[in-house]
Amino acid sequence: EMENLWKKEKATNEKVQRIITSAKANVNLSSIAYEELFKISFSDEWDLSKQELSLKREVNERAEKCAFEYMVVQHALEKINFFETKVPHGVRLTVHPKEGQIGIFLVKRKTYLLPWMGVGVLNNNGEISVHYESELLSSTKYYPVFIKGEKCPFYYKEAEVIYQGTEEFRRLFDIIISSLGKKDYYWAFAFHDEYMEPEIRKILANAHAHLAEKSIQDRAICRKDILPVIKLTYKGNQNIQIKSTDVEIPTGVIVLKDRIVNLLWGNAPAAYEVKSKEVVQRYQKLFEETWSKQ
Repeated sequence: EMENLWKKEKATNEKVQRIITSAKANVNLSSIAYEELFKISFSDEWDLSKQELSLKREVNERAEKCAFEYMVVQHALEKINFFETKVPHGVRLTVHPKEGQIGIFLVKRKTYLLPWMGVGVLNNNGEISVHYESELLSSTKYYPVFIKGEKCPFYYKEAEVIYQGTEEFRRLFDIIISSLGKKDYYWAFAFHDEYMEPEIRKILANAHAHLAEKSIQDRAICRKDILPVIKLTYKGNQNIQIKSTDVEIPTGVIVLKDRIVNLLWGNAPAAYEVKSKEVVQRYQKLFEETWSKQ
């Protein structure tokens, strides 16, 4: 019965589609590298390699298998009236309140994700919340915290907002550059669309001019499609080294020896500083590997 429903209505039945979508958040994807997971989740298929497309299909197949098995179990339980038969006087608790059952909150009232559907986040106010890991990976506001020897994060932590607003954004670069000595370096995963904004080009051109004055090693990696604009921005600057790539890279991230700074430009410019040793080392490694391949 369920197999017939699955074959006939998998692509059109809204309830089935919701279960499949939910299953993608529940299948164990810890064996997939975060960079790969991020790319196959947020990139268009024509931007993916054959290997990445194969990986995306594998994730979808695993989600569909999980969804089908869930539907079969639920249908079987309902068919044999399992709970009413085995526990006739029991009171059903549920995280999805419905008639005849008592709804409970496993985390807190406004948390819609269940603990096993996401990862824990320690917020700056001391509260703990649950988020989809893909959501955190696509944001520059959170960074992973590891148990020594573990490859997967134990939880994520919210980075502090260190600068907000355009003027503070400008001041950030003055503070960073003044803290650097000749043995230090300034590496950056460059902004992308943000370079189309005259104001940000002016701020960055000024910052990199100051790096040149101090003879600080200055390197930047950008996407190939924005390279002409970036080269024009730093025309005349002989100190900055720029390489471009077709692969997916973070954007707006400054990599220093002891910290990284995530930059956000828009209606409310902001910068988040992360000093976690593990996070800094990961970004340094990613930058060095990407730089060496170009």
